[in-house]
Amino acid sequence: MQCVILAGGLATRMRPLTDAIPKALIPAGGAPFIDHQLRWLAGHGVTEVVLSIGYRGDMLRAHLRDHAGDGARFGLRVRGR
Repeated sequence: MQCVILAGGLATRMRPLTDAIPKALIPAGGAPFIDHQLRWLAGHGVTEVVLSIGYRGDMLRAHLRDHAGDGARFGLRVRGR
């Protein structure tokens, strides 16, 4: 099963937290929010995730690369576009 996550907005309502990082990387419960999303999706049968990335997308891509790069640690195939 596939899933698309829209993660491209400026997240202006989350400022000042999003002045330096994208909303998906804001820490929640000890981990970036995107990590929680990916774990939840993997636990519900999703196998492939496409992240539609815009604002500070380079940071989100770097986070995913730093942690296996392809979503393998979540049991997923993850691509950022």
